[in-house]
Amino acid sequence: MHKLISKKKLEKILKNREIKNGIWLYILQFFNSVVPLITLPYITRILGKENYGIFSFSLNIIGYLTVIVEYGFDFSGTRKVVLATERKEIEKTFISILIAKVCLCVLCFLGLNIFFQFYYMENIEKLSCYILFLSVVGTALQQTWLFRGLEKMYYITVISVISRIISLALIFQFVTVKEDILLYCILYSITPLLIGVFGVIIAFRLLNRISLENIFTNVLSELKSGWYIFTTSLSSKVFSAIGITILGIVSTKEDVGVFSALQKIPTALLLMWVPVSQVLYPFASKKLKENFEQGLIAIKKVEQIVIAIGIIVTGFICLYLQKIVFYAFGCEYEEYYYLLIPLLIWMNIGIWNNFLGIQTLLAGGYDKEYSRCFQISVLTTVVLNVLLINKFELIGAAIAPMLSEIILFFLLNYTVQKIKKL
Repeated sequence: MHKLISKKKLEKILKNREIKNGIWLYILQFFNSVVPLITLPYITRILGKENYGIFSFSLNIIGYLTVIVEYGFDFSGTRKVVLATERKEIEKTFISILIAKVCLCVLCFLGLNIFFQFYYMENIEKLSCYILFLSVVGTALQQTWLFRGLEKMYYITVISVISRIISLALIFQFVTVKEDILLYCILYSITPLLIGVFGVIIAFRLLNRISLENIFTNVLSELKSGWYIFTTSLSSKVFSAIGITILGIVSTKEDVGVFSALQKIPTALLLMWVPVSQVLYPFASKKLKENFEQGLIAIKKVEQIVIAIGIIVTGFICLYLQKIVFYAFGCEYEEYYYLLIPLLIWMNIGIWNNFLGIQTLLAGGYDKEYSRCFQISVLTTVVLNVLLINKFELIGAAIAPMLSEIILFFLLNYTVQKIKKL
Protein backbone atom coordinates (compact mmCIF):
# COMPACT_ATOMS: atom_id res chain seq x y z
CA MET A 1 0.00 0.00 0.00
CA HIS A 2 2.85 2.34 0.93
CA LYS A 3 4.60 1.63 -2.38
CA LEU A 4 1.38 2.32 -4.28
CA ILE A 5 0.95 5.68 -2.55
CA SER A 6 4.57 6.58 -3.26
CA LYS A 7 4.14 5.65 -6.92
CA LYS A 8 1.03 7.84 -7.21
CA LYS A 9 2.87 10.74 -5.57
CA LEU A 10 5.78 10.32 -7.96
CA GLU A 11 3.44 10.27 -10.98
CA LYS A 12 1.69 13.39 -9.70
CA ILE A 13 5.03 15.17 -9.25
CA LEU A 14 6.23 14.19 -12.73
CA LYS A 15 2.98 15.45 -14.28
CA ASN A 16 3.55 18.91 -12.78
CA ARG A 17 4.35 21.25 -15.71
CA GLU A 18 6.96 23.27 -13.80
CA ILE A 19 8.77 20.13 -12.65
CA LYS A 20 8.66 18.57 -16.15
CA ASN A 21 9.97 21.82 -17.60
CA GLY A 22 12.71 21.85 -14.96
CA ILE A 23 13.75 18.28 -15.81
CA TRP A 24 14.08 19.16 -19.51
CA LEU A 25 16.03 22.30 -18.56
CA TYR A 26 18.40 20.24 -16.48
CA ILE A 27 18.95 17.76 -19.31
CA LEU A 28 19.67 20.71 -21.60
CA GLN A 29 22.05 22.31 -19.13
CA PHE A 30 23.75 18.97 -18.46
CA PHE A 31 24.72 18.73 -22.12
CA ASN A 32 25.60 22.44 -22.29
CA SER A 33 28.00 22.09 -19.37
CA VAL A 34 29.25 18.49 -19.53
CA VAL A 35 29.98 18.26 -23.27
CA PRO A 36 32.40 21.24 -23.24
CA LEU A 37 34.07 19.67 -20.19
CA ILE A 38 34.51 16.41 -22.10
CA THR A 39 36.26 18.16 -25.01
CA LEU A 40 38.19 20.68 -22.88
CA PRO A 41 40.96 18.34 -21.59
CA TYR A 42 41.46 17.11 -25.16
CA ILE A 43 41.41 20.56 -26.78
CA THR A 44 43.74 22.25 -24.26
CA ARG A 45 46.30 19.50 -24.88
CA ILE A 46 45.90 19.43 -28.67
CA LEU A 47 45.91 23.19 -29.30
CA GLY A 48 48.42 24.03 -26.55
CA LYS A 49 48.45 27.21 -24.43
CA GLU A 50 49.09 29.61 -27.32
CA ASN A 51 46.48 28.39 -29.80
CA TYR A 52 43.94 27.80 -27.06
CA GLY A 53 44.65 31.39 -26.01
CA ILE A 54 43.93 32.61 -29.57
CA PHE A 55 40.66 30.67 -29.63
CA SER A 56 39.68 31.94 -26.17
CA PHE A 57 40.39 35.59 -26.97
CA SER A 58 38.37 35.35 -30.20
CA LEU A 59 35.51 33.62 -28.38
CA ASN A 60 35.70 36.31 -25.72
CA ILE A 61 35.05 39.02 -28.31
CA ILE A 62 32.20 37.00 -29.83
CA GLY A 63 30.78 36.57 -26.34
CA TYR A 64 30.11 40.31 -26.06
CA LEU A 65 28.27 40.25 -29.39
CA THR A 66 26.21 37.27 -28.24
CA VAL A 67 25.02 39.20 -25.19
CA ILE A 68 24.01 42.11 -27.43
CA VAL A 69 21.94 39.81 -29.65
CA GLU A 70 20.34 38.07 -26.65
CA TYR A 71 19.61 41.57 -25.30
CA GLY A 72 17.86 40.25 -22.17
CA PHE A 73 14.95 38.74 -24.09
CA ASP A 74 15.54 35.47 -22.20
CA PHE A 75 13.98 37.15 -19.19
CA SER A 76 11.77 39.95 -20.56
CA GLY A 77 10.32 37.66 -23.25
CA THR A 78 9.78 34.76 -20.85
CA ARG A 79 8.00 37.01 -18.37
CA LYS A 80 5.65 38.29 -21.09
CA VAL A 81 4.81 34.77 -22.26
CA VAL A 82 4.19 33.58 -18.69
CA LEU A 83 1.88 36.50 -17.91
CA ALA A 84 0.12 36.57 -21.33
CA THR A 85 -3.65 36.04 -21.18
CA GLU A 86 -4.18 35.52 -24.92
CA ARG A 87 -2.37 33.52 -27.61
CA LYS A 88 -2.22 36.63 -29.75
CA GLU A 89 0.04 38.35 -27.19
CA ILE A 90 2.52 35.47 -27.34
CA GLU A 91 2.56 35.50 -31.14
CA LYS A 92 3.17 39.26 -31.21
CA THR A 93 6.00 38.95 -28.68
CA PHE A 94 7.63 36.11 -30.63
CA ILE A 95 7.83 37.81 -34.03
CA SER A 96 8.85 41.15 -32.50
CA ILE A 97 11.73 39.60 -30.55
CA LEU A 98 12.86 37.50 -33.53
CA ILE A 99 13.07 40.56 -35.80
CA ALA A 100 14.80 42.58 -33.08
CA LYS A 101 17.44 39.86 -32.60
CA VAL A 102 18.12 39.55 -36.34
CA CYS A 103 18.58 43.33 -36.62
CA LEU A 104 20.95 43.31 -33.64
CA CYS A 105 22.90 40.46 -35.28
CA VAL A 106 23.44 42.54 -38.44
CA LEU A 107 24.61 45.52 -36.35
CA CYS A 108 27.01 43.26 -34.44
CA PHE A 109 28.61 42.02 -37.67
CA LEU A 110 29.15 45.61 -38.78
CA GLY A 111 30.55 46.44 -35.34
CA LEU A 112 32.99 43.52 -35.51
CA ASN A 113 34.42 44.81 -38.79
CA ILE A 114 34.75 48.33 -37.35
CA PHE A 115 36.57 46.84 -34.34
CA PHE A 116 39.11 45.20 -36.67
CA GLN A 117 39.85 48.62 -38.19
CA PHE A 118 40.88 50.08 -34.82
CA TYR A 119 42.42 47.11 -33.02
CA TYR A 120 45.17 45.08 -34.66
CA MET A 121 44.63 41.32 -34.73
CA GLU A 122 46.56 38.65 -36.57
CA ASN A 123 44.84 36.96 -39.51
CA ILE A 124 44.33 33.73 -37.55
CA GLU A 125 42.50 35.69 -34.84
CA LYS A 126 40.30 37.53 -37.34
CA LEU A 127 39.39 34.29 -39.12
CA SER A 128 38.56 32.70 -35.76
CA CYS A 129 36.24 35.61 -34.96
CA TYR A 130 34.46 35.43 -38.32
CA ILE A 131 33.90 31.69 -38.00
CA LEU A 132 32.74 31.92 -34.39
CA PHE A 133 30.29 34.64 -35.43
CA LEU A 134 28.14 31.78 -36.78
CA SER A 135 27.23 31.12 -33.15
CA VAL A 136 25.94 34.70 -32.90
CA VAL A 137 23.69 34.01 -35.91
CA GLY A 138 22.46 30.91 -34.09
CA THR A 139 21.74 33.01 -30.99
CA ALA A 140 19.69 35.44 -33.07
CA LEU A 141 17.49 32.54 -34.20
CA GLN A 142 17.27 30.71 -30.88
CA GLN A 143 13.88 30.73 -29.13
CA THR A 144 14.74 29.21 -25.75
CA TRP A 145 12.94 32.07 -24.00
CA LEU A 146 9.70 31.17 -25.84
CA PHE A 147 9.85 27.45 -25.07
CA ARG A 148 10.68 28.20 -21.43
CA GLY A 149 7.72 30.57 -21.14
CA LEU A 150 5.39 28.05 -22.80
CA GLU A 151 6.88 25.33 -20.55
CA LYS A 152 7.72 23.20 -23.60
CA MET A 153 11.46 22.85 -23.14
CA TYR A 154 11.60 19.30 -24.56
CA TYR A 155 11.63 20.70 -28.12
CA ILE A 156 14.80 22.70 -27.73
CA THR A 157 16.38 20.13 -25.41
CA VAL A 158 16.17 17.29 -27.96
CA ILE A 159 17.63 19.50 -30.69
CA SER A 160 20.46 20.67 -28.41
CA VAL A 161 21.38 17.17 -27.27
CA ILE A 162 21.58 15.82 -30.83
CA SER A 163 23.57 18.85 -32.05
CA ARG A 164 26.08 18.61 -29.21
CA ILE A 165 26.62 14.89 -29.68
CA ILE A 166 27.33 15.44 -33.39
CA SER A 167 29.72 18.30 -32.58
CA LEU A 168 31.49 16.20 -29.92
CA ALA A 169 32.05 13.29 -32.29
CA LEU A 170 33.39 15.53 -35.07
CA ILE A 171 35.82 17.33 -32.71
CA PHE A 172 37.41 14.08 -31.53
CA GLN A 173 37.53 12.74 -35.07
CA PHE A 174 39.01 15.69 -36.96
CA VAL A 175 40.76 18.07 -34.52
CA THR A 176 44.06 16.25 -34.02
CA VAL A 177 46.87 18.85 -34.24
CA LYS A 178 47.29 22.46 -33.05
CA GLU A 179 46.95 23.75 -36.64
CA ASP A 180 43.29 22.61 -36.59
CA ILE A 181 42.25 25.68 -34.60
CA LEU A 182 40.00 27.05 -37.39
CA LEU A 183 38.34 23.66 -37.84
CA TYR A 184 37.68 23.62 -34.10
CA CYS A 185 36.05 27.06 -34.40
CA ILE A 186 33.72 25.71 -37.11
CA LEU A 187 32.74 22.66 -35.08
CA TYR A 188 32.28 24.81 -31.97
CA SER A 189 29.80 27.04 -33.83
CA ILE A 190 27.73 24.19 -35.28
CA THR A 191 25.70 23.57 -32.12
CA PRO A 192 24.22 27.08 -31.53
CA LEU A 193 23.59 27.46 -35.27
CA LEU A 194 21.64 24.19 -35.54
CA ILE A 195 19.71 24.93 -32.34
CA GLY A 196 18.76 28.33 -33.73
CA VAL A 197 17.65 27.09 -37.16
CA PHE A 198 15.54 24.19 -35.89
CA GLY A 199 14.26 26.21 -32.92
CA VAL A 200 12.81 28.95 -35.10
CA ILE A 201 11.20 26.36 -37.43
CA ILE A 202 9.45 24.68 -34.48
CA ALA A 203 8.39 28.07 -33.08
CA PHE A 204 6.68 28.99 -36.37
CA ARG A 205 4.87 25.64 -36.32
CA LEU A 206 3.63 26.20 -32.77
CA LEU A 207 2.55 29.78 -33.48
CA ASN A 208 0.89 29.57 -36.88
CA ARG A 209 -0.89 32.95 -36.81
CA ILE A 210 2.00 35.37 -37.08
CA SER A 211 1.08 38.96 -37.90
CA LEU A 212 3.43 41.79 -38.94
CA GLU A 213 0.89 44.46 -38.04
CA ASN A 214 2.54 47.42 -36.25
CA ILE A 215 5.77 45.43 -36.26
CA PHE A 216 8.10 48.45 -36.07
CA THR A 217 6.31 49.78 -32.98
CA ASN A 218 6.24 46.31 -31.42
CA VAL A 219 9.98 45.77 -31.99
CA LEU A 220 10.77 49.10 -30.35
CA SER A 221 8.51 48.14 -27.46
CA GLU A 222 10.38 44.85 -26.93
CA LEU A 223 13.73 46.64 -27.07
CA LYS A 224 12.49 49.11 -24.49
CA SER A 225 11.16 46.30 -22.26
CA GLY A 226 14.45 44.44 -22.35
CA TRP A 227 16.73 47.47 -21.98
CA TYR A 228 17.43 47.25 -18.24
CA ILE A 229 17.86 43.48 -18.41
CA PHE A 230 20.22 43.91 -21.38
CA THR A 231 22.42 46.40 -19.54
CA THR A 232 22.51 43.98 -16.63
CA SER A 233 23.38 41.02 -18.88
CA LEU A 234 26.14 43.03 -20.54
CA SER A 235 27.47 43.97 -17.13
CA SER A 236 27.35 40.30 -16.10
CA LYS A 237 29.33 39.41 -19.23
CA VAL A 238 31.91 42.05 -18.35
CA PHE A 239 32.12 40.51 -14.89
CA SER A 240 33.17 37.15 -16.28
CA ALA A 241 34.98 38.18 -19.49
CA ILE A 242 36.83 41.44 -18.89
CA GLY A 243 39.80 39.59 -17.39
CA ILE A 244 40.40 37.65 -20.61
CA THR A 245 39.87 40.84 -22.64
CA ILE A 246 42.51 42.79 -20.72
CA LEU A 247 44.90 39.81 -20.58
CA GLY A 248 44.57 39.51 -24.37
CA ILE A 249 45.52 43.17 -24.75
CA VAL A 250 48.36 43.52 -22.23
CA SER A 251 49.68 39.97 -21.81
CA THR A 252 50.61 36.90 -23.86
CA LYS A 253 48.37 34.40 -25.64
CA GLU A 254 49.74 31.73 -23.27
CA ASP A 255 48.41 33.65 -20.24
CA VAL A 256 45.05 34.00 -21.95
CA GLY A 257 44.99 30.26 -22.61
CA VAL A 258 45.82 29.39 -18.99
CA PHE A 259 43.28 31.76 -17.44
CA SER A 260 40.56 30.78 -19.93
CA ALA A 261 41.06 27.08 -19.19
CA LEU A 262 41.00 27.44 -15.41
CA GLN A 263 38.00 29.77 -15.50
CA LYS A 264 36.04 26.98 -17.19
CA ILE A 265 35.77 25.02 -13.93
CA PRO A 266 33.75 27.60 -11.91
CA THR A 267 31.92 28.59 -15.09
CA ALA A 268 30.85 24.98 -15.68
CA LEU A 269 29.61 24.78 -12.09
CA LEU A 270 27.63 27.97 -12.64
CA LEU A 271 26.06 26.38 -15.73
CA MET A 272 24.73 23.61 -13.48
CA TRP A 273 22.98 26.33 -11.49
CA VAL A 274 21.37 28.00 -14.52
CA PRO A 275 18.42 25.55 -14.84
CA VAL A 276 17.51 26.16 -11.20
CA SER A 277 17.58 29.89 -11.87
CA GLN A 278 15.47 29.53 -15.02
CA VAL A 279 12.86 27.29 -13.36
CA LEU A 280 12.75 29.46 -10.26
CA TYR A 281 12.33 32.73 -12.19
CA PRO A 282 8.70 32.23 -13.41
CA PHE A 283 7.80 30.87 -9.95
CA ALA A 284 9.43 33.87 -8.24
CA SER A 285 7.70 36.30 -10.64
CA LYS A 286 4.27 34.89 -9.73
CA LYS A 287 4.95 34.76 -5.97
CA LEU A 288 6.33 38.29 -5.77
CA LYS A 289 3.43 39.64 -7.81
CA GLU A 290 0.90 38.02 -5.45
CA ASN A 291 2.65 39.09 -2.23
CA PHE A 292 6.15 40.57 -2.18
CA GLU A 293 7.01 39.63 1.41
CA GLN A 294 5.70 36.05 1.14
CA GLY A 295 7.52 35.71 -2.16
CA LEU A 296 10.80 36.72 -0.49
CA ILE A 297 10.31 34.04 2.16
CA ALA A 298 9.73 31.35 -0.50
CA ILE A 299 12.84 32.45 -2.44
CA LYS A 300 14.93 32.53 0.76
CA LYS A 301 14.18 28.85 1.47
CA VAL A 302 15.55 27.79 -1.92
CA GLU A 303 18.50 30.18 -1.54
CA GLN A 304 19.65 28.57 1.72
CA ILE A 305 19.70 25.09 0.19
CA VAL A 306 21.56 26.17 -2.98
CA ILE A 307 24.17 28.21 -1.10
CA ALA A 308 24.87 25.28 1.25
CA ILE A 309 25.36 22.90 -1.71
CA GLY A 310 27.70 25.43 -3.37
CA ILE A 311 29.90 25.69 -0.26
CA ILE A 312 30.14 21.90 0.08
CA VAL A 313 31.08 21.44 -3.58
CA THR A 314 33.68 24.23 -3.37
CA GLY A 315 35.23 22.73 -0.25
CA PHE A 316 35.58 19.34 -1.93
CA ILE A 317 37.23 20.85 -5.03
CA CYS A 318 39.71 22.83 -2.91
CA LEU A 319 41.00 19.59 -1.37
CA TYR A 320 42.15 18.33 -4.79
CA LEU A 321 42.88 21.54 -6.72
CA GLN A 322 46.25 20.62 -8.22
CA LYS A 323 45.16 17.13 -9.28
CA ILE A 324 41.96 18.49 -10.83
CA VAL A 325 43.91 21.02 -12.91
CA PHE A 326 46.42 18.39 -14.03
CA TYR A 327 43.81 15.85 -15.15
CA ALA A 328 41.53 18.51 -16.62
CA PHE A 329 44.03 20.46 -18.73
CA GLY A 330 47.46 18.81 -18.66
CA CYS A 331 50.88 19.49 -17.17
CA GLU A 332 51.22 22.88 -18.93
CA TYR A 333 48.47 24.29 -16.69
CA GLU A 334 49.15 22.44 -13.41
CA GLU A 335 51.38 25.06 -11.79
CA TYR A 336 48.59 27.66 -12.00
CA TYR A 337 46.09 25.71 -9.85
CA TYR A 338 46.06 28.43 -7.13
CA LEU A 339 44.10 30.73 -9.49
CA LEU A 340 41.02 28.58 -8.84
CA ILE A 341 40.66 29.66 -5.20
CA PRO A 342 39.47 33.24 -5.84
CA LEU A 343 37.54 32.06 -8.91
CA LEU A 344 35.56 29.53 -6.85
CA ILE A 345 34.75 32.23 -4.27
CA TRP A 346 33.58 34.42 -7.16
CA MET A 347 31.29 31.60 -8.31
CA ASN A 348 29.59 31.19 -4.93
CA ILE A 349 29.00 34.89 -4.42
CA GLY A 350 27.69 35.08 -8.00
CA ILE A 351 25.00 32.49 -7.18
CA TRP A 352 24.07 34.44 -4.06
CA ASN A 353 23.79 37.60 -6.12
CA ASN A 354 21.49 35.77 -8.53
CA PHE A 355 18.95 35.33 -5.73
CA LEU A 356 19.18 38.97 -4.73
CA GLY A 357 19.18 40.31 -8.28
CA ILE A 358 17.37 38.08 -10.77
CA GLN A 359 15.07 36.12 -8.43
CA THR A 360 14.14 39.13 -6.29
CA LEU A 361 14.62 42.47 -8.03
CA LEU A 362 14.15 41.34 -11.64
CA ALA A 363 11.35 38.87 -10.93
CA GLY A 364 9.65 41.50 -8.80
CA GLY A 365 9.66 43.99 -11.66
CA TYR A 366 12.46 46.20 -10.29
CA ASP A 367 14.46 46.11 -13.53
CA LYS A 368 15.70 49.68 -13.19
CA GLU A 369 17.02 49.17 -9.66
CA TYR A 370 18.72 45.93 -10.65
CA SER A 371 20.33 47.56 -13.67
CA ARG A 372 21.56 50.50 -11.61
CA CYS A 373 23.42 48.17 -9.24
CA PHE A 374 25.14 46.51 -12.17
CA GLN A 375 26.03 49.79 -13.83
CA ILE A 376 27.88 50.83 -10.69
CA SER A 377 29.57 47.47 -10.20
CA VAL A 378 30.65 47.06 -13.82
CA LEU A 379 32.68 50.26 -13.60
CA THR A 380 34.30 48.84 -10.49
CA THR A 381 35.00 45.59 -12.34
CA VAL A 382 36.77 47.31 -15.22
CA VAL A 383 38.87 49.46 -12.88
CA LEU A 384 39.83 46.50 -10.68
CA ASN A 385 40.81 44.35 -13.66
CA VAL A 386 42.92 47.07 -15.25
CA LEU A 387 44.73 47.83 -11.99
CA LEU A 388 45.18 44.28 -10.72
CA ILE A 389 46.13 42.65 -14.05
CA ASN A 390 48.72 45.34 -14.75
CA LYS A 391 50.14 44.89 -11.25
CA PHE A 392 49.78 41.15 -10.56
CA GLU A 393 49.02 39.66 -14.03
CA LEU A 394 47.28 36.24 -13.78
CA ILE A 395 46.50 36.29 -10.06
CA GLY A 396 45.15 39.83 -10.49
CA ALA A 397 42.78 38.55 -13.21
CA ALA A 398 41.49 35.91 -10.75
CA ILE A 399 41.07 38.25 -7.75
CA ALA A 400 39.33 41.10 -9.62
CA PRO A 401 36.00 39.29 -10.36
CA MET A 402 35.85 38.03 -6.77
CA LEU A 403 36.15 41.56 -5.38
CA SER A 404 33.62 42.82 -7.93
CA GLU A 405 31.03 40.23 -6.89
CA ILE A 406 31.50 41.17 -3.24
CA ILE A 407 30.83 44.83 -4.05
CA LEU A 408 27.77 43.85 -6.11
CA PHE A 409 26.46 41.76 -3.22
CA PHE A 410 26.42 44.79 -0.91
CA LEU A 411 24.75 46.93 -3.59
CA LEU A 412 22.01 44.37 -4.29
CA ASN A 413 21.40 43.61 -0.61
CA TYR A 414 21.06 47.30 0.20
CA THR A 415 18.57 47.75 -2.65
CA VAL A 416 16.43 44.77 -1.60
CA GLN A 417 16.30 45.97 2.02
CA LYS A 418 15.31 49.44 0.85
CA ILE A 419 12.44 48.05 -1.25
CA LYS A 420 11.24 45.90 1.66
CA LYS A 421 10.95 48.99 3.86
CA LEU A 422 8.89 50.75 1.19
